[in-house]
Amino acid sequence: MKQKALKELMWQAVGNLLINTELNAKALKEKVDPAVLRGVAYGMAVAPVLMDEEPIEFDRDFLAVIISYGKKCEDVYAENGAIATISKLYGCEVSVDE
Repeated sequence: MKQKALKELMWQAVGNLLINTELNAKALKEKVDPAVLRGVAYGMAVAPVLMDEEPIEFDRDFLAVIISYGKKCEDVYAENGAIATISKLYGCEVSVDE
């Protein structure tokens, strides 16, 4: 799979994971904390950006940036839900058909 195709699939997966986690939160709580799945989605959102970088050291400063990114995403999620979070991640307004 080409890197561009993988990046596109990752972006689609991020949106799907966030929306489905929100829509199925009650059912998921019995098996996994939905916040954990949102964290996975935030990591997936960061991954395509990191694919373009040279190999990097995962020092404390770098990890602090990723943690702060996840915190910002969680703040947006807590205030406005999954669609607003996806919009923030994608940098444009999105809508979701259920």
